[in-house]
Amino acid sequence: MNYEFGHVGGRRYMKTIFEEGEVSAEVAGMYKKIKQSFQSLDCALLPHPGKRITQRRPNAGVPTIDDVDDDFLESCDLVFEEMFSNPAVKKLRAEPLVGIDITNLAYTISNLMETRQFNEHVMYKACVQTHLQKITIQCEEGLFNSIKGKMERKYRSKQEIKQIHSEAVHDAMQNFDSEAKDGNPAEIRRHRDKLFSSLMDRHFMFDCYNNYLQAGVIELYEILLKECAEHVLTKNNGTPLDQKSEATRMFKSKSVQDPLDAEIREKFINRLGNLFDNQTGYEFRTILKKETQNETLIKTQNAVLWQICKEMNQLLSGKSATEQHMRQIQTEGLDQFEQEIKNMDLPVLTHDQKSSFEIALEAQMSSWKKINMFHSEAFPNSTEWDELWRKLKKAITYPFSQWQWKKVIFRRPESWR
Repeated sequence: MNYEFGHVGGRRYMKTIFEEGEVSAEVAGMYKKIKQSFQSLDCALLPHPGKRITQRRPNAGVPTIDDVDDDFLESCDLVFEEMFSNPAVKKLRAEPLVGIDITNLAYTISNLMETRQFNEHVMYKACVQTHLQKITIQCEEGLFNSIKGKMERKYRSKQEIKQIHSEAVHDAMQNFDSEAKDGNPAEIRRHRDKLFSSLMDRHFMFDCYNNYLQAGVIELYEILLKECAEHVLTKNNGTPLDQKSEATRMFKSKSVQDPLDAEIREKFINRLGNLFDNQTGYEFRTILKKETQNETLIKTQNAVLWQICKEMNQLLSGKSATEQHMRQIQTEGLDQFEQEIKNMDLPVLTHDQKSSFEIALEAQMSSWKKINMFHSEAFPNSTEWDELWRKLKKAITYPFSQWQWKKVIFRRPESWR
């Protein structure tokens, strides 16, 4: 089961053999029955024969059982042992299953393999498709890992994000080209084109992470603005114009002179100046508190969106989902956002604030729908959604309360303290 390509590869391999191979109706029916009836029994009942079988040249003829890796049949023993490890028996049509069903299936499959009763052309096709699937998942994982690797935990400009995404796609396709050398060239080219298009559609992942990082930078400026304003309101008894001038000077001297921060920095300087224009101390603090709460909402929104992005990428790699599943994720994400706001002890969300997050979440899920369409076409759904959703809900409940107190990009300089 974990011989070379793991559970995902095993499922793909066995699905091709059983659905495209000329196996008896009895074997196919038993396979389907067991697959649907045991909660902890994976449908990948046999190990993949190994990469070696995919490396034969086309003119060498169709591979046979003798061409697979030497320990292939021996490794079946490990699979059968795992099959019997605490299977969770379920009822099928209100009738409890008995252990003889799974025993007969294992015995039948073993005999079929040893007597070469599986169609060898189908087996070869299954091996090539499984290897192609493994490469594709590797490329997708490499692209996602490059988000943090190439951005180095520092938010970037839109142009830089575009360049980083292009470089990540280029690296992923180079990996695909170096690995996908076996099988039908035309089929590989078609799959390559679809993979390239799917990876290009994932620009939103880089934007999502960039927004997450940018929220951390904005939080630092928010803290600095509040400190400068409170200092001036407490220590400076001059006119509002004098207070404005002193607060602006203090903010400029203490903020980080990073060219990338220039736009954010300028917005905060303007905000600081506007707050001092014709505002009393009480009004100033009231407005500042409201604006700070709005920034907290945005930070929470970006944190939840990035968390969902990470988990969706992990859980849907090589799998597929339905429209209903996507709607479930949107609902769960919105619930999580509202819960985090409650944890921060902020006022009740307004309709506009909630709608803003719904729009952002819907946009991300629309992008995931495109990715899901690629997977649905490339790899038929091979696992139970309930298990994916259980893991997703568990992951989304990540304690953001811990995240909100740590600095995302850099520590505040000593001059800020």
